[in-house]
Amino acid sequence: MVQNKGRYGHPGGLMHAGMHASFSFGVLIALGVPPGIALLISAIEFLVHYHIDWGKETIGKILSVGPDNVKFWFVHGTDQAAHQLTYVAMVYWLSKGTWLS
Repeated sequence: MVQNKGRYGHPGGLMHAGMHASFSFGVLIALGVPPGIALLISAIEFLVHYHIDWGKETIGKILSVGPDNVKFWFVHGTDQAAHQLTYVAMVYWLSKGTWLS
């Protein structure tokens, strides 16, 4: 999965993003989010997660950097921050939802 996140449409990258979305779906359901809303949020997360990973890999290839280069860690850190901000956005959006009792 990890080796092919930079190849757009490759099943490895799709499976990786799908795994994250599946776990999020399970957590959302466990927290009492209605299934339809949980599915919508998980589908959006899938798309966002996939493109964040693809973008990181693409930028890394353009810069031709590896773990021994500070630019690699800047790109990696930005990637991780984007993933965390996705979860922050999910929580924020859910906190504004009218489905809350």
